[in-house]
Amino acid sequence: MSAKSEAITFKSQGKKIVGVIEQPETPINRAVVFAHGLSNSKAPADIPLLYRINSALLAAGYTTMRFDFYGSGESDGEFRDKTISTMRQNFLDALTFLQNRHPEVNWIGACGKSIGGTVLALAGGEARLSACVLMTMRYTLAPFFARFWQGQDEVNLIGAVPPTGQVKGAFSLSKNFFIELPEIDSGVAEGLKRLPPTLVVMNEGDEKISLESGREVYEHLGGVKELM
Repeated sequence: MSAKSEAITFKSQGKKIVGVIEQPETPINRAVVFAHGLSNSKAPADIPLLYRINSALLAAGYTTMRFDFYGSGESDGEFRDKTISTMRQNFLDALTFLQNRHPEVNWIGACGKSIGGTVLALAGGEARLSACVLMTMRYTLAPFFARFWQGQDEVNLIGAVPPTGQVKGAFSLSKNFFIELPEIDSGVAEGLKRLPPTLVVMNEGDEKISLESGREVYEHLGGVKELM
């Protein structure tokens, strides 16, 4: 099925964010926004599973939006500039852009993978979403990342954690990323309670994120929910 593709840019915290909005020939006034993981981008080769979901949604009549978080893909910044609080604001600004560009859309869902799911949880009720999918999301981040940071200004992750996509610039994170993690984990715990109907998707074969983490995410959701 053919779809109309529009390359878009918008500002988030003064930085350029690049994305794409796709619409089927006969849209149904519903849209889904995708949130990629920490070391991914919006590129199909970087997020093959999310892109297959994107294609299925277009076939069902949904408008879709993919964008590069700050420090990824075509957006401003490099990987070392990332913080999760910045990613959260990028996501909220992406929603605002979509709502302004397509005011006819009256239902917006979101699909986030790994730390993309963390971003959706942090947005919580503020995002005013209609539904969420959280894929292979880790419930808490501080305990996982604590082993890499001993107070240094920047941590080189080469050899410590394999990237899951094309990293932009050096594969390292600044202390700003690590310092905020306890607050991020607290925000996730509260944000999950305010999410709309949510599907949690985990992978038994995932060696990095356990099924138990998915169960924790599921248990802390406050509304209609399902785990698969």
